[in-house]
Amino acid sequence: MKYLSDLAKALKAAQAKHPSFPKDILHQVAILSEEYVEVAQAAVDYTYGGDRSGAFREEVLDVMVVCYRMLEALDNKGTWAQPERGVK
Repeated sequence: MKYLSDLAKALKAAQAKHPSFPKDILHQVAILSEEYVEVAQAAVDYTYGGDRSGAFREEVLDVMVVCYRMLEALDNKGTWAQPERGVK
């Protein structure tokens, strides 16, 4: 249950920092990809750089927050919006 409490705190902070979240799945996945890269970098820093600052844990929480927000967007809208195509 500790992780759920940590997730709730991280989610609240993310919502305060970024109150709006993209409605379309492609932009959501782009954000998730960015967060994944940050997890990978933190894993390298932890493994080879000796970084024990907790950065890896924080980055994993950030991925969890993005996944939560993606599911929340799906549940609130019933479907993921399609990205806009072209300029009108």
